[in-house]
Amino acid sequence: ATVTSATLYMYLEGGEGAGNNVVAYPLTRDWEEGTQSSGNDATNWTQATDSINWTSAGGEYTTPAAGSMTTAANGWRTMSLSTALVQGWVDSPSGNYGLLLINENGSENKLEFSSTEGTYAPYHYIEYL
Repeated sequence: ATVTSATLYMYLEGGEGAGNNVVAYPLTRDWEEGTQSSGNDATNWTQATDSINWTSAGGEYTTPAAGSMTTAANGWRTMSLSTALVQGWVDSPSGNYGLLLINENGSENKLEFSSTEGTYAPYHYIEYL
């Protein structure tokens, strides 16, 4: 299959709201999803898993960015993603470690997106031939 377009949909639930530039970078290593039920739960700023640290605080990722978006009011937000990156994931799924989202307006500007366990789970919409 040849990827012709890829869009990430995420639901902005709250936070600092409008005018934040969110950039997505491809992660370069495996990590564990946490439950946020305790302070020592899987991935965080310094740890990729509960027992392995990131090489660089915040996560290990590559450039260029896979996509970006500017937030507006709460609700569904979309981000066009690099078709070359998504094609790489289709061709070699083992190289897909996900995306790291960075708010380029600064870490003080908190944004709350719904998670897979939330009411509005994020998803990709991919078109292909």
